[in-house]
Amino acid sequence: MSDVSDVIPAVALPRVPVAGGGSFPVHRIYCVGR
Repeated sequence: MSDVSDVIPAVALPRVPVAGGGSFPVHRIYCVGR
């Protein structure tokens, strides 16, 4: 196997806390309101 690395480092996804513990990775966060 060859050792592969990214040319551009990937950004860490934001994570949202989940009730009961842990977190969930999200791709987009939308803010809705006034």
